[in-house]
Amino acid sequence: MLAQVVKANNLLDRRRRRQLLRCALVLLQHTDRTKSCTSALRFCEVYIKEEDCLILLNYGFYSSIMNLFSNCHQLSSPLYIEEKLPQYSESLLQILVLPIDRLSKKSKAIYELFDTICKPRFEAITVCCLAPFLARLCKAGTWKLDDIMDALSSSDYRLSQDVSALLISYIVAVITSAFSLEKLSDLEKTKLIAVYASLTQNFTPPPEAVLTERTNNDDSDTEDESNDTIMAAISDVEPEILENRQGITSLCTLTYFIRIHSSANYISLTNLFSSFRQLIPSLWRLILSLNTNTMFGVTQPLIRMLEKGENISNSDEQSLIPALSIFITLMMNALKIVDDDDFQNGGVGDTVFPLTLNQMADIVVHCRDLTLGLIDLAFPINIGPFQQSVMKSSKWANLFQDVTLLTKALHERDNRVCVMPHNFWSNHNRNVVVNSSLWQSEYGRRRRARRPFEFVRFLLDNRDSDANEDPPSVSELRNLSIIRNIPFVIPFMQRIEIFTELLLRDRIRNDTGRNRHFIAVHRATLYEDAFRALQPHLEMQYLRIEFLVPDMKSTIRVQMVNWAGLEEAGVDGGGIFREFLFELLQTALDPSRGFFATTHEQLLYPNPLAPFLYPNNFVDHFYFIGRIIAKLIYEGLLADIRFANFFLLQWMGNPDGTVLDLELVKSYDPLLHKNLKFLKRCSTEEIENLDLDFSVMTDNFGVTAKVELKKDGSCIKVTADNRMEYIQLYVNYYLSKRLSPMIAALRSGLRNVIDPEWLRMFSPLEISMLVGGSDSEIDFNELKKFTTVHNIKSEHDQQYMDLFWLVINGFSSGDKKKLLKFITGCPRPPIMGFKTLTPPMGIQLVHDVDKLPTAATCMNLLKLPLYDNAETLRRKLIYAINCGAGFELS
Repeated sequence: MLAQVVKANNLLDRRRRRQLLRCALVLLQHTDRTKSCTSALRFCEVYIKEEDCLILLNYGFYSSIMNLFSNCHQLSSPLYIEEKLPQYSESLLQILVLPIDRLSKKSKAIYELFDTICKPRFEAITVCCLAPFLARLCKAGTWKLDDIMDALSSSDYRLSQDVSALLISYIVAVITSAFSLEKLSDLEKTKLIAVYASLTQNFTPPPEAVLTERTNNDDSDTEDESNDTIMAAISDVEPEILENRQGITSLCTLTYFIRIHSSANYISLTNLFSSFRQLIPSLWRLILSLNTNTMFGVTQPLIRMLEKGENISNSDEQSLIPALSIFITLMMNALKIVDDDDFQNGGVGDTVFPLTLNQMADIVVHCRDLTLGLIDLAFPINIGPFQQSVMKSSKWANLFQDVTLLTKALHERDNRVCVMPHNFWSNHNRNVVVNSSLWQSEYGRRRRARRPFEFVRFLLDNRDSDANEDPPSVSELRNLSIIRNIPFVIPFMQRIEIFTELLLRDRIRNDTGRNRHFIAVHRATLYEDAFRALQPHLEMQYLRIEFLVPDMKSTIRVQMVNWAGLEEAGVDGGGIFREFLFELLQTALDPSRGFFATTHEQLLYPNPLAPFLYPNNFVDHFYFIGRIIAKLIYEGLLADIRFANFFLLQWMGNPDGTVLDLELVKSYDPLLHKNLKFLKRCSTEEIENLDLDFSVMTDNFGVTAKVELKKDGSCIKVTADNRMEYIQLYVNYYLSKRLSPMIAALRSGLRNVIDPEWLRMFSPLEISMLVGGSDSEIDFNELKKFTTVHNIKSEHDQQYMDLFWLVINGFSSGDKKKLLKFITGCPRPPIMGFKTLTPPMGIQLVHDVDKLPTAATCMNLLKLPLYDNAETLRRKLIYAINCGAGFELS
């Protein structure tokens, strides 16, 4: 019948057309995939006029089409976002939005659509199919954001009680991602803020007339008044939400829902929250106020229960986890754009950082204990009652990662600012004893023996193992998780002992004493010869294959060739290689060679211009340098080198968990730090005058280029609203992105010798001590205990040695360092004291008063003439250590 009616278009009057449309809707509502409804759909497509649209909505048009879609489109299992739909399903959704397309005033139709698709029975279809479909319409320009905001902010419409506000929030987030937020008009920005606020059920959006009036005041085109318009809406939103517990709870639930379903929109939303200065303190107060009643009727804070490793109920999880998750994200964002001065002066007046040091100290305590508690929760003593679903495990995994990242960032900040008392991090009433054998790669598989949470995979590796070995205990698994994730809660010297034992076990397993490599290098071309000889594989036809060193863990012996082309005297028993390694590092890291540059504090970092200096093989060079530095650490040697913290964080730390904050820019370039700090504080007018966009200009030896900090960054102006994001991206570009190819090559070279995860036990400061020794005061009395004196011929010689120790103990701190460097090649003592100096220090007495003191640094040997008195001895030593008389072979 419907097919015949189609042919009689001109005969239909309005009333009969609507009756037939209603019949078509009834037919569609009762159709499934086994029945054809093509005629009814075609009838709707042809005959729906603008004047019919609102009537059809009252007839349940949207419900009919959604029911048809539910019956005909089978969702995948497991569910996932379907960006591309089958042709028939796509056609159904095109029919669904017909009323919106046909109407000139779309608000009512959009509102009705949201009210229908967000009902519980359509939730899965809406998330998986409809939300991405609507986003595609917006991206194609079919829908305007202004129409959507009008529908959701209008006081004329009220959503049904069974409609999910969270689902609407998610759809709004997905839809807005199709628009460039930086290009929105002030009115659109204001409406968007109002919609998000209203969805927390604690904000009544101002009427559109008021918003329009605010925007269209006299001289409304000026930046100041445009910004006033947006801030006026924010000022309405912030107090209503932040001063009301229910408001901030709703905001957390909404934002956490968006995080789960759309990480990109979550990032955009949390960047927007940077404008709400008091949101972080309000969230923290909320977290501390969340309590639960135990079975004995005792009220206990939820966060305290997690800190003790106790399980909490599902309802308590729904209260705590969203608030904690949002708080951590906002704290991480705040820490990235705050330098140490602002951090220490935060929480007072209108300072940039909203928390005082006392508040931060409280947060630090809770973060440390919460991380430890979550590890206990991951490895419970009794597994049975606590088996977790995949979804729940994923939620705990995300929380664990978040808390761990924040705890690491706070520890790094505490190393610089000293928020917490000495030994705070290791003072947690736990005895963490880690058997290094558990960390060896062959033990990996048995770590999976007990894993009540799926997020154990984030804590431990899964490598091949000996399946016959007994599984580790719960205590061992907990301790291993601690050292892998928050190693700084273990005392530094204990970690050094673990690291030393790991290296010892690795040497035994590789039996490096049997595998030796011999190389010859010229002093005049030491770096070039070493670079060719220590290649892991054959690259040049003329290179002798026995010179290749695939494994830097093996023993390497060196033959030095002098400037005349003659082999130098001496047989390498390890000392010549040590001297060669020092000279090689000094040459490789020399800024004049171009691989590394220095900060104003003379700290080393990869030269961002190295790819232009060595365009063909810069990766090979940095891989080689990474192997050399790793060999230095592997052999337990010290060198007088210091690297920049922002470089060490990325090279030897976890690349996914690195936080580069504004303070690190100060060590890189004080002027750049000053400019970024000015941008953070300056007025809206000053930002406009700077005329910045999300791009930077680079100069590579006269060749200038524009680099975009984000997609289409050159078209996005920096404003008061997005300047924090600009600062984050700017810092990330200069301290990380430019250096990433070199750091990746260095990391690969390091991995060739040492497992990088072993070095992640240490902070950048501790890594510097591992490579270059301790900055503690030099104790020559301790050195005396572990020094061997050679060539003592009489009691007078013994008395002369007592005089020597007396004289050098009277040196200034600077001269003590020079003397130690003169003898050992490094001005700082080993971390674990002179008992670990390799090889042990020796003094050889020379019965000749006409000579100056000399040293063989390859053997840590001082050749000391016997002078007549203490003053002569002191003067000769001072002269020698300042002249740099040094290495000799005899």
